[in-house]
Amino acid sequence: MISEWQNHKEQLRSYVNKRIDDTNAVDDILQDVYIKASDNLHQLKIKGSLKSWLYRIAHNTVMDFYRQRQPFEELPKDLISEEQDTGKQAREELAQCLRP
Repeated sequence: MISEWQNHKEQLRSYVNKRIDDTNAVDDILQDVYIKASDNLHQLKIKGSLKSWLYRIAHNTVMDFYRQRQPFEELPKDLISEEQDTGKQAREELAQCLRP
C-alpha cells in the first residue's frame, strides 16, 4: 500500500489543494485519506481501480472537511420561552379572520 500511495500522493495533494480554501489543511486531509484507505483496503476488489478509489476517498474526505466547518450561531438566551404556548391566541386571531 505504501508504494502505491507514494505513486498517487502528489496527484491527490493537487486534487485536494484545488478543492479547499485552507492550504494548511491539505496535509491533514491527505493523512485522513491514507488512514481511510489503509483501514478499508480489504474493500478494494480490483487492484487496477486503486487510483479511482483513492480519489473517491479524497473527494469524500474533502466533503467531510466542509461539513465540519459549517458555521452556526448560538441562539440568544432570551429566545427560550418559559411558558408553554398552547396556540390559543393564534386560534383566536385566526377565528377573527374567518367571521363572515
